Amino acid sequence: MKTSAKMFLFFAAFGVLAGSLYAALTKEHAGLFLFFVFAASNVFLAYLCVAAGDPEEVKRRAQEEGHEEYHDVHLPPPSIWPFVIAVGAAITGWGFLLKPPIVIAGALIVLMGVAGWAGGFDSINRDIAAWGEVWRYRQYKNLADIEEELAQLEADKDGHRP
Repeated sequence: MKTSAKMFLFFAAFGVLAGSLYAALTKEHAGLFLFFVFAASNVFLAYLCVAAGDPEEVKRRAQEEGHEEYHDVHLPPPSIWPFVIAVGAAITGWGFLLKPPIVIAGALIVLMGVAGWAGGFDSINRDIAAWGEVWRYRQYKNLADIEEELAQLEADKDGHRP
């Protein structure tokens, strides 16, 4: 069973236990109902996790059978702008609780993030994209080194057999 399904079943058991204790201690049934709805929804989520299957297992089986498909997926380069937008939105929300100038500052940060994400600040976007390319190169270089070491170990293992 998948870990996520086990987690949802654990939450369901917690809901049943907490609901039972709540009903026994308070003699109030609305809370009991809510805990049991929580438990039932977690059992349903566990079922969905099990029914979805394991995509890694499907990939492994396809690879073993020689039916592996190659999908060329292009992801955009890493970007700081979604984070900037999120910080601006948080400051804007905080400003609604405090003072209007904070709302304006947060809205300006959100607008700056949107402009940056749309390509308005090309130099910053290029620097971040370059950093992402360096990271990818290091990642693939490390993977190539590991594959080379594994091949060398296999060759040494095969060479020492009697």
